[in-house]
Amino acid sequence: MGKSPEIQLGSGRRLEPIGLLLAALSAADDTVSRLDELTRLPLGRGLIGRLEFQEACAWVWNRGGLVHLEDLALHDASLDVRSPDHELATTHSVLRRWRRTGRLKAEDLLSAGAVARLVNPRGAGRSKALGDLMSLAGAETSRVRSGLSAPAALNEELTEAATEIDALIERAEAVSTDDDGEALAEWFALEAEVPTGWPALLRGAVLLEAWTTIDPMPRHSHMGVVLVNAVLKRAGRLRHHRVHVEAGRRKLGRDVRRPADQSGLRRTVWQLRAVAAAETIGLSEYDRLSLARQVVSRHLVGRRSSSHLGEVIDLFTEIPIVTAEMIAERCRISQQAARGLISQLGSGVVEVSGRARYRAWRL
Repeated sequence: MGKSPEIQLGSGRRLEPIGLLLAALSAADDTVSRLDELTRLPLGRGLIGRLEFQEACAWVWNRGGLVHLEDLALHDASLDVRSPDHELATTHSVLRRWRRTGRLKAEDLLSAGAVARLVNPRGAGRSKALGDLMSLAGAETSRVRSGLSAPAALNEELTEAATEIDALIERAEAVSTDDDGEALAEWFALEAEVPTGWPALLRGAVLLEAWTTIDPMPRHSHMGVVLVNAVLKRAGRLRHHRVHVEAGRRKLGRDVRRPADQSGLRRTVWQLRAVAAAETIGLSEYDRLSLARQVVSRHLVGRRSSSHLGEVIDLFTEIPIVTAEMIAERCRISQQAARGLISQLGSGVVEVSGRARYRAWRL
């Protein structure tokens, strides 16, 4: 492997962490852009649906739990083979909240009290109190600060940016409150302090690390990624999809643990690597899904226009696990007819259940 990129300052001092930051930011920016473009294609809808399932399962995995993708897909379709346990129910609530927030505008999601209403719709009083705190913290949001803009002073600006990242994370570390509302208000105050002139993904990585450090909502830690996506969407960085981070954290967790005892800059680099890893998983899944769809689409040749086989293929691309009951509901046909359509796809689909009842297939 090659050496990590470094930045050579005029004084002769090397800032290797800044080189790591630039390399991680470049990789994250590239993968996010590529996946954002791919998701606007016809196959993008199915890819987004699959990544949502993977993100929810990765979230519970990163917190020491285990929920199988197949169980989550069956539970989401109300076709559980057995009674769902607490972990499955919690993971499904994360999946549903992720979908619901995807339909909201960034301004609505980042508005005062919106977060509290999402995680606790019945807590109207607490939502109002939290809204007041967040309004105070968000008063500085309109203040635009200068970012990296002068090429002639690149080294100095990089050094200043690195120092500011460390300072922002130190501020997050200084938050010491057990009140979720106050901690969340502190995160929003910090969000207003991150220079808007920085690259959007760099701002997002700093905010991800700040969320991890402050941990304002321990029971709803997934909201950090949701809010950072809203920040990226508000900045116009994302158009067709949302960044999935938990899957990348799960992938990095095997080899590269988050450096909790190191500088804020290095921890921000880790967050950027998690983004790049998650988006790379999405790119790989798109390639696999595209090839698999080409294989099964050959069975559409010569079919009548009234055939449901095309709908079945679409369902297979959208959901990781498909059952005859799902096809019957989608196409409004009998389960026997649904199983007949599955058999027509031949080796293009693989049975994953291995049982006579509650059979399931994947593309």
